[in-house]
Amino acid sequence: MQLDMFSSPVSFPHSYEDIDQLYCQFLKKEKEDDDAFSWNTLQSSDGRSYSFYGVKVFEFYPGEKAKFRILGSMVNELGLSEETKKGMSFYTYSEKNMNTEQLLSFINALKKEKGIIFRNTITERFACCHDFMGCSDAKQCLHPDDRFFNGCEYRKNLEAGRIFYGKNMNIQ
Repeated sequence: MQLDMFSSPVSFPHSYEDIDQLYCQFLKKEKEDDDAFSWNTLQSSDGRSYSFYGVKVFEFYPGEKAKFRILGSMVNELGLSEETKKGMSFYTYSEKNMNTEQLLSFINALKKEKGIIFRNTITERFACCHDFMGCSDAKQCLHPDDRFFNGCEYRKNLEAGRIFYGKNMNIQ
């Protein structure tokens, strides 16, 4: 789902509750693990660091002059000027330099980053699961939101259009 200014009202957050509300409105899936979205209080300030599946993606500092510190690959994703501190890339956004369109771009980048991080949470690798026939017939993994199935090697084949079993078999 692509977000835009007309489909959902969105404004720059000023509190931790606002961050939670943005997450619930735009990023939260119905059934997701407890560690899908978490936060830690920053020791050196009154801010929090936020993570997807244990991987830090941004910092937030609440208040009248609230700001985000965006980390990692999203800096490039959003086409921002990159700053470096202690070997980490980041960009700081405040309400004065983040309009609604940029906030929506940030939310979309977070959604993409969450998906990438989720797919890289692999508990163990295996050839295929007990549902390989059903997955083949559906042309996709039947368990896309369960992190255990991220380790399925057959899933990679399905995503690449290579189907080895069932009515849709296209590889001999």
